[in-house]
Amino acid sequence: QDTAAKSPNNGRARFQLAFAQWQNGNCAEAAKNYAAAEKMQAPDDRLYIDWAHALDCLNQPDEAVAKLREAIKIKPSALAYAQIGMIYGKRGHSEEALVALNQAEKIDPGFEMTYVYKGNLHAGRGDHAAASAQYNRALAINPGNETAKQALAISQQQLRPRHPRLTVTERRGSVIRSIVDRRNPRAVVSRKIISASCSTSAGRH
Repeated sequence: QDTAAKSPNNGRARFQLAFAQWQNGNCAEAAKNYAAAEKMQAPDDRLYIDWAHALDCLNQPDEAVAKLREAIKIKPSALAYAQIGMIYGKRGHSEEALVALNQAEKIDPGFEMTYVYKGNLHAGRGDHAAASAQYNRALAINPGNETAKQALAISQQQLRPRHPRLTVTERRGSVIRSIVDRRNPRAVVSRKIISASCSTSAGRH
């Protein structure tokens, strides 16, 4: 910030200030300084991508996508396309998101976040098996990707079989039987004897 203040016309310093502000969650000021940096120097794809992050943080998805497309004009990258896919995915525009993510994968199959965002698309539709497959692709590239790890854990939990829920009547009956059993242990023994007798009688017929 001091550097930017001392050199108000230094585009690089303004760019670095904007990035620091975005990291600290001050997205509004970051967006203003990215705009200022654009006027001070020949913008590169990185400036537009980072500017898009700030705009997305401000809940301005259309403006963010527009900056990402500016970045793509300068240098098509998996990062820029994946970010477009992520933004469309958050808005529920699955088809547009998938087109962008497929393009990201085509440019660089080794960019792991493409598969994280694809997994998020599947998870949003409730297809946790497909989501898990995509998260695993990301982790195969980078086993340390915490976002992929956490998303995979959630999807795998959704895939685990769930026990059927008891009705209110069934729950009440279970509680009552438990109370009776604790108060009268002989009743438990009697039921076991009756049950065994019934099983033996059934076997004789």
